[in-house]
Amino acid sequence: MNTGLQVAAFYGFFTATAAGFAALLGLLFVAFTLRWQEIGSNARLRFTAIGSTEALVGGLMVSLCVLLPGQGPAAVGWEIVGLSALFALASLLEASRLLKERPLSAALWMRIASIPIVFAAAVGAGASLIAGSGPGLYLEAGLFITAFPVVTWNAWEAVWPPESHSKARKHH
Repeated sequence: MNTGLQVAAFYGFFTATAAGFAALLGLLFVAFTLRWQEIGSNARLRFTAIGSTEALVGGLMVSLCVLLPGQGPAAVGWEIVGLSALFALASLLEASRLLKERPLSAALWMRIASIPIVFAAAVGAGASLIAGSGPGLYLEAGLFITAFPVVTWNAWEAVWPPESHSKARKHH
């Protein structure tokens, strides 16, 4: 049988990701609290901060859904599809606000372009579980493994944006 479709086979992985996403989310809230005025007044920083938060909350919620006992692959698949749609919509709404700002950096364009790509991969994982064939949770696990460093980097940029780096160097 395809291990990617066996929800129980991934309990250890999703326990670790739930703990990791929760820990990063807690650190993120502390960091954002320290810079709330700057993040609130800068559309680029706000998009980065909201995107990082959404990714961490989404990853945590998916991890917890996988860990709910007694669910079959189809139920987990529907939960992944539903949560992915919810977070993709929220991300696109925030991106639409950011698109009113000019100019946008290549990094921001890449973040905006990644929204439908991540959504498609997550829906693919959910659909695979629902259909009972394909990569299943291996696809979601790949997204999560990729998400940790990317979200951590994005959160770092929201807390200490590149323009702050040049200001800090000038003061030395």
